[in-house]
Formats: sequence, structure tokens, C-alpha cells
Amino acid sequence: MSAPNLSPDSEFDPHRALAMLDISDVHGPMALCSEDGTLLALNELSRELFATRGADVDVPTKLPVDLLRALEFAPVGEAVDWHVPDCDDLGVTRYAMRGGLFVLLMKELGARDRPLAIRLHRQRLQTTGRMVASVAHDLRTAIASVFLETDALLATGRADRSTTSSLLRIRNGCERLRATVDGLLDFAKADHVGRPPTLLSVVIERVADLVGPMLRERDLRMHVSVPDDFSFIIKRPLVVEQIMMNLLVNAVEASHGGGEIVVEARPSQLPTKRGPVVDIAVQDDGPGIAPEVRQRIFEAFFTTKRDGTGLGLAASLAAARELDGDLRLVASDAGARFVLSVPVVPQQTLRSRTRAG
Repeated sequence: MSAPNLSPDSEFDPHRALAMLDISDVHGPMALCSEDGTLLALNELSRELFATRGADVDVPTKLPVDLLRALEFAPVGEAVDWHVPDCDDLGVTRYAMRGGLFVLLMKELGARDRPLAIRLHRQRLQTTGRMVASVAHDLRTAIASVFLETDALLATGRADRSTTSSLLRIRNGCERLRATVDGLLDFAKADHVGRPPTLLSVVIERVADLVGPMLRERDLRMHVSVPDDFSFIIKRPLVVEQIMMNLLVNAVEASHGGGEIVVEARPSQLPTKRGPVVDIAVQDDGPGIAPEVRQRIFEAFFTTKRDGTGLGLAASLAAARELDGDLRLVASDAGARFVLSVPVVPQQTLRSRTRAG
């Protein structure tokens, strides 16, 4: 590809630069587009990729709407996944040039690439989990020191009313922080795959505590509705916690400041032969899911977030089905509403089995 011969101090003319750029000899799919998403030039390989996906290749022309939207959400230099039915997904990366021009580099994502990408993403998550656990341990040590010092000052009885009030506020804040840190450590433990069956209400409460700092940071409220007589047991609580954590983080990020997230647990109306099933709904008050992307929301690598991986909901759906449950997006008057259906065991049944054993 020949580059435009412009000195650094000269005024940049994108039309002149485009005329001087020749991408026909580039040995890979490449295209040029403007800042507003107008496709300006294609080499032969990129022309073939666009044409097989039904896109207009008579330049200048607009980029396909779904590809343009994905590129606008993604940071410059980060690949996006362009999905067209009956075609391999196309990875497209946008790089900025001067004057509002962008270079688009493309690569077809075959079926063999997806499992590898998912495995690498899981490895990154595991590494991140270990780092979080290490930081949480250090924080817990520091929090213990603050507790020790505040308790020592309170025990002297010499502090005036104002100082005592301040020390108590410090202690209460540390109590909340310690609960969050302990929750992170609890969540990060790898041996929790074998965690014993847990009450559904406890699972929901644990996850709600974990997202508490995010709620406070964004000035959000969470309303949890679980019937008082709902004494159901989750047989694999860690998996349910991970799914709910994904749903709640998405809800927090989608919600408006000062808004409310609702978590509801109810007996499922889905027909089943597996015994009782519970529906856990997570509802936010954000903009909701656009109709044109609802069918793709659970696809691996599909995302509408600037910094999203497109794996959270896909992994959550796979985990739910591994439990013989399901995860779905349901109609809602406002925001997005996801419903996790998961098999449960009545607490009395579990006690009877334990006694019999």
C-alpha cells in the first residue's frame, strides 16, 4: 500500500490522501472508510468478503448498519464480530488515520477459531479471579488494622461525642467493606464447585451483597422479592451465583442513576418433568434491548458494549442449560428483563433424604 506523500506540517486533505492511497496490492482484506461510516475503497479480497455477505460494494457507499453500529461501540483498534446468517463471522478492526479516514482490516472467523477464543477468555477470567483474590486478601489485612485502631480509640472512653460519632462511621464503613471483600474471596474460591446445596434466598442475598458497591457508586437501588415460604434449595449454588452476577452487572451498567433494579423469584410456569423449577427474574430500568439485536443477544462474541467481550450472556445461557435450566430475554414495558429458570429441591425433601442416608 503506497502512502500519501504529505509533510507533517501540511494541511491534510482526505480526498487527496484517498486518491494517493492504493490498497489493491495489500495481501489481505482491507478497506477504507470515513468517520461517518462511508465505505470509500475496497481491495479485491475485502470486496469478495462484503459481496458474499450481501453488502453493497459500489463505493462510495454506507457500511452495513449492523457493522457500523458495532464499530461505533468498539474502541479504535479493537476487533468486532460481524455476523451474517449462513456465513462465517467476520472480524473487523478499525484503525484511525489523519483527517477522519479509517483503515478496516478483516479476518473470517471459522468455526475452529471460536472454541479457542472462548478457552482463552476463560483463562483470562481465571487469572483475573486469582488477582482479585490476592488484592482482596491484602485489603482484608488493612481493614483489620483499621478495626483494631478504631476499637482501641473507642475503648479509651476519652473521645468526645463528635469524635466518637466519626469513629463509629469509620467502623460501619469498614464493616461494609469487609463484607464485600469476604464476598469476593468467597466467590473466587475454585473449590466452590463442590459447595453444598444452599437456600435460594441465601444465593440471591450473597450476589446482591457482591454488587452492592456498584449500586452505591451509581446511586441505584435493588428490590429483591422472594416469597417468605420459598424454602427451595439450589443444588449447584456457585453456577447460579455466576449467572446472576453476569445478569446483575449488566443490569447495573444499563440502568440510569437513581433508578432501581428488581430481582424476583417465583415458581416457574414452564412445563417440566424434572421436578420443581424456579424463575429468577432480573429487571433493569435502562433503554432495553433493541428489537434488531434481540435474536442475537445470546450469541458468543456479540456485544453492544464498547468494552464488552460478547461472552457473558452466551456463557450464562450455556451454564443454565448445563443445570437443566434455561435463560431467556422476555418482553418488558421498560428496560430489559432476563429470566433464569433453574431446577430446585424443596428443603423438606432434602432433609428427608439426608435423614434417610
